[in-house]
Amino acid sequence: MSVQALSGALAIRGVSSSEKLLLLVLANYADEHLRSFPSHRRLAEDTGLTERTILSLMKALEGRGILSRQERRRADRSRSTDLITLHLGGEMVSPRGEDVAPGVGKYTAGGGEMVSPPTTFEPSVNQPVVVDAHEKPNWIERLEEAVAVAGDGLDRTSTGIMHAKDLRALCEPTGGEPCEWLEVLDAIRMCAARAKTRGKPIRSWSWVKDDALALRDKRLTSTLPPPKPAYTHDGTDHNGRQTARQDRLGRMLAGAVGSLDG
Repeated sequence: MSVQALSGALAIRGVSSSEKLLLLVLANYADEHLRSFPSHRRLAEDTGLTERTILSLMKALEGRGILSRQERRRADRSRSTDLITLHLGGEMVSPRGEDVAPGVGKYTAGGGEMVSPPTTFEPSVNQPVVVDAHEKPNWIERLEEAVAVAGDGLDRTSTGIMHAKDLRALCEPTGGEPCEWLEVLDAIRMCAARAKTRGKPIRSWSWVKDDALALRDKRLTSTLPPPKPAYTHDGTDHNGRQTARQDRLGRMLAGAVGSLDG
């Protein structure tokens, strides 16, 4: 995976969540020249989208100059997977390619200068993204924020950090109390600090689960109302019934008062 490709895919703006997810997966396959050649089936499996959606997203991103595709042919001239090059802002020089049919596509294969069209590219992803708590969260943005918070404690070459599935499961569980996003971020900070100390960076967001749940449980415990006493000060339980002990004490007191009156 190219760190340059990952950083560019995370920082690019003006794309839909599905487009950004596809860019992140492509960045995971990209080499140092931002090139990759995964099949549509592989991309569909990695993103959870259909092959038809993948093809549609490819065409949309290609039309805006964010990526380019070139046909590849085998020795028998049968069709192979496309060569996909990411254009994430700025100027780049393509290396001399092999097994690429010349003259196919919008760009010249086999070497030469390629200038990508202007894109909204922000080189830094270290600024946390503020998400309105009243709006449906954008998990692509939250993934960016999680990556920024983890910092050097994250293994950015691992495929386990390319999606927000494990993070989302903490905030949107199928059962039980959810974690708050700030609790998840705090858990990432704690896990990243331990990872740096041990020299073993985070390779999957599932690593932060235990810390996040512990912070959630601490919050829930601290907000629980204090336990009610078994009985009120007047000797009745919370349903208004007197206890048998209070009944006996009442009869004894009534008898004592009666003897004094007599």
